[in-house]
Amino acid sequence: MFYRPIPADGEALVDEYNAELAHLEERGKHTWFTAPWLYAEYALTTARDFHILTIAGATCEPFPCK
Repeated sequence: MFYRPIPADGEALVDEYNAELAHLEERGKHTWFTAPWLYAEYALTTARDFHILTIAGATCEPFPCK
């Protein structure tokens, strides 16, 4: 699965979100280009946060001066 389920952390609607992820996978709509925008946006934000929290992300300049 391209998207990972959210761990049960006591927040509201986690079970519903994870059930919808499983449903999207069954329908073949679980990739970056086929998922609904909400799920794709969540994946992008998660990937961005992971990158920023790594050492490489902390020193990376996405728009270097030329």
